[in-house]
Amino acid sequence: MLSDITILILAVLTPILSVFCFIKGYNIGARETNKPEIKLETPMQKIERAKENKKAEEKRSRLNTLLENIENYDGSSKGQKEL
Repeated sequence: MLSDITILILAVLTPILSVFCFIKGYNIGARETNKPEIKLETPMQKIERAKENKKAEEKRSRLNTLLENIENYDGSSKGQKEL
């Protein structure tokens, strides 16, 4: 019974450990040869990056609208967009 549990644990952990060791070894070699490293992100980091990208896109959109309004200004409100 105990040996069956041990085999099951090893069968699950071995593939996970092999992927982790491959990435770690690749990053060590990449540092020595000045190649880009493999970066692993946690789900929280991905969510935060997506929120930052969304905020940045909203700022770019607002700035583009503002610049279009400046470019289209002719003394009246014709051609102006709401911010």
